[in-house]
Order: sequence, then C-alpha cells, then structure tokens
Amino acid sequence: MRATIGVAWCLGGLLLIGMVGGCSNNRSPQVKKEDTPKSSSLPSQFNTPDGQAALAFLTSLKDGKLNEAADLLTVAMRKFFFPPNKDWEPDTKAGYNLGEVNRWLESERKDLQNFSITTRIAAPDESTVAYRGSLEFAGGKAGRFFIRLAKTNKDAWRVQRYLSSTQPEPKLAAAEGLAAELAWAREIAMEFLDALCADKIAVARSELDIEFKKRLAPPLTRTVTRTETIPDNKTVKQVTLTAREATHDYSKEGFRLVMAQMRGDANTYSVLAQSQPVAGGPVTVQGKLIGTSERGYRIRVERDRPDEGSGKRWRIEDFAVE
Repeated sequence: MRATIGVAWCLGGLLLIGMVGGCSNNRSPQVKKEDTPKSSSLPSQFNTPDGQAALAFLTSLKDGKLNEAADLLTVAMRKFFFPPNKDWEPDTKAGYNLGEVNRWLESERKDLQNFSITTRIAAPDESTVAYRGSLEFAGGKAGRFFIRLAKTNKDAWRVQRYLSSTQPEPKLAAAEGLAAELAWAREIAMEFLDALCADKIAVARSELDIEFKKRLAPPLTRTVTRTETIPDNKTVKQVTLTAREATHDYSKEGFRLVMAQMRGDANTYSVLAQSQPVAGGPVTVQGKLIGTSERGYRIRVERDRPDEGSGKRWRIEDFAVE
C-alpha cells in the first residue's frame, strides 16, 4: 500500500506502513505521581513555576475568570486554534479570534466544580511539561484533562495545549523508569489519542507532522465557473477558476473524515508498549483503540530535524490502525 492515501480506505488491515519496532529503554523515572490527590490545589511535589502556571489556569477556568485564563494561553495556541476574523479589526490586530477564545474557555468552564492534578511529565530539555488529572462537574459527573505548558522567551510558563473529556480512562502499562525521550514521546502519543477518542480533531491534528497530514488528506481541487460583465456593461464572459480546498497544503475536511474512519466507535485506548531502538531516534507506541471492539494501533513519534524547526519538538510522523 502506498503511504499517500485518500479518505475511502477500508479498515481491513493496517492503514499505514513504515512503523518502527524495538525494545523498551528503561532508565531514570520521568513520571511523577501524586499519592493523595488534592482537589483544586497543587500537590507539593508539583510546586514549581510550571506547576503554579497550570494551577493558575485551571483555577481561573473553574472560577469563571476567563480573561485571566486567556492570558495564560500561548499566543501561538490562540492563533492556531482560533484564526482571526479578517473583517474585524480587533481580531486582525491580535492575530486571533478574541470571541472564539472566550467561547472555547466558556465551554470548558461549564459545570466545572473541582479538579485534581495527579501526574507531571517533562520534555527531555525541560522546556515543556504536561500535567494530567481528574475533573469534577456538577451532578457528580467525572472527567479528565491534560494540560501542556511551554516556557516563553520571558521565562514565563504558558498553556500550549489543553483538553478535557468525559471519556473513560485509558488503560496504561507501567511507565516508571522510562528514559526521558521515550517517556515524552509516549505523552505526545497519548495526547493525540485523547483528542482522537474525544473527537476533538483540531487538537489531534496539531500533534501531527505536516508531511503526514499531507499524505493523509491531500488537498482537493475543484473548478468553479462564474459569469462576469466587463466594464462596457455589454459583454458577458465565463471565467473558470481553480480552487484548492486546503489549509497548509492539506484538506481539513479530508483529515476529519480519515480520523473518523480510523477512530471508529473507540472512546478510549490502551498503551501496551513503547520502544526506541536508537537514542534520539523515532519512538513507537503500541496499544489498542477500545470501543465495542478492540483494534490495534501503532504510532511513530519523531523529533523535529533542525532544518524543520527547533529540533526539540516531537511530532507524530505515522499512525496505523488494524
């Protein structure tokens, strides 16, 4: 099967190829876990600048202080998820849609009563961290979240990703003792799976390498013919235009269709194994998508090459489902 695919795949076998195998690499612990969760507070072992930023965002969200919560989002996150209304000057000046940011925060705040921060994991260079925990909503409804924070140029910590859901907890193999790169790549894969199973496709899309998105959902080309009257107001001509249904050279709608097909009815997942044959090289994460049935998946996570970006960010380069 070729790596470039459309949206009309069948799920009879692995949808993608080129995954990497290998043996697990165990070294110093990278995942910290709270022994006794404390609702809406910061466990003492997480009392760090990044932990305080995570606490501030979650508290602002719970208390309905949406302007404060918005100020704790990275500008890059606001621009990526909430592009500006180009006809509205405040949006064009800010570079993102101010109203959509507030509407998203309001939806995340709705019925939220308490939260517990339970785990922290850091990127190998400590410039990015991720926290996970549980949420409590009105009526006793339970949920969970992850929040990823990045250090800005001013050494302030800001929210780079946030996702909440009421999907069942994933089933995770023990992660204690994983090497830093292996543990962080596993976290990136889990964030993608959390978003996929919660049908929050924009967040899932943000975790994928651009070349992989192009292969998954190449842009569609359509031809449009319209009628124009030239300045003498007498002559009518037909103008044929070619438009690309694409964002950054891939199709958003095509991407959504492919993700829906791969997800099926899965509402959670398991992580059974992770491996990195060569230090600094790709990491493979394997497990099951869990719904009415279970289907195996494999994810390959790689670090940006220096010519692609900072050389520090880890992205998903491949995702295959049985």
